[in-house]
Amino acid sequence: MYYLNAKLVNVSSNEIIVESNDIGYKGFIVDSYDKTFNVDNNIKLYVLNYKNEYVDEYLFFQNLDVYKVANLLLSIKNFGIKSLLAIFSNIDYEKFINYVKNKEIIELVRVTGIGENKIKDIVTVISKNLLNEKYSKNQMVVISSLHKLGYKISSIYKVISLIDGKSDQESIFREAVIKLNEVEV
Repeated sequence: MYYLNAKLVNVSSNEIIVESNDIGYKGFIVDSYDKTFNVDNNIKLYVLNYKNEYVDEYLFFQNLDVYKVANLLLSIKNFGIKSLLAIFSNIDYEKFINYVKNKEIIELVRVTGIGENKIKDIVTVISKNLLNEKYSKNQMVVISSLHKLGYKISSIYKVISLIDGKSDQESIFREAVIKLNEVEV
């Protein structure tokens, strides 16, 4: 099942119950940021049945783009419904994508309450699979090293994107440090 045209039966917080063809479905509405729902209205919802060894839940989306991002995010290890709701109950899709494009890791941590390492995983997956931004293995090693040295992750990504990924790690590192010091001064 990809989507439902359904009548809204009940809404409470992030959980909804909808009815389609005399069958009731209960699940979480994921992209409800700044949206109101009226009981007895018909709505089109994209449906994702999320299953793992602990849960079997329906996730409902009004926005197809959020549905696609959710599919990507749920493939991340230790990322589940709670994390998905933490993102999309606090910010809308466009703002989320903007944070990811700009590699605003700290701001995403602040807004969602998700840990920094998990946010880095999110940014990496979305950048690679949705935004088609790819980094070479050498660039990823340098990004990690610079972050451990205390440089801001958002600044690192901005600088690394300007450097040729085919260079060796030492050359990438040297050029990145020079550019980072120009930016941070």
